[in-house]
Amino acid sequence: MDRCGTDDSGEPPPLPLIHAAYRTGIGERGEVGLHGGLDTWGVDGKWNALRTPHFDLALLGRLSLAIRSLRTHRPSEPEARSGLLLHLPILLGIDLGPVTFVASPGYTVVGDAAGRLTHAIRAGAGVQVPVTSGFALMPEASLLHDVYGPTWLDTVTVGLGFIFPNLADSSQR
Repeated sequence: MDRCGTDDSGEPPPLPLIHAAYRTGIGERGEVGLHGGLDTWGVDGKWNALRTPHFDLALLGRLSLAIRSLRTHRPSEPEARSGLLLHLPILLGIDLGPVTFVASPGYTVVGDAAGRLTHAIRAGAGVQVPVTSGFALMPEASLLHDVYGPTWLDTVTVGLGFIFPNLADSSQR
């Protein structure tokens, strides 16, 4: 039985990596995109299920290929360092005038190169702050915690998003 808890691989903690994502609108409620960095590449899709003047709900699916960057609870299994990750967060936005607070709880599953699955839960939060009418900054942080499986996923991610022309205008909802 695989019970996740601590990383006993003896490897040093991972270094910060730059990761970029781009999404574009499809219709009134959809978005598709690409994302990538030094160790992970993939695609994502987002559906804005609910948009009101003060609350937004969206479903996001992100499929990523991790290349030699997965860590395991068993250091004797190097073949499992690559795999597919499926992130399924729910995006909850609260619009308070010029700023929007976003929470992103969700589920993640990883299929490693050895064919094993690891299940994880995630939680994230961010705030979208407009700088101009077509540009906003979004500092955000997320926590990923593996619950069951061999892949060590316990991570905290901190980032800064740059949001361009598709900035949501709450006055048009």
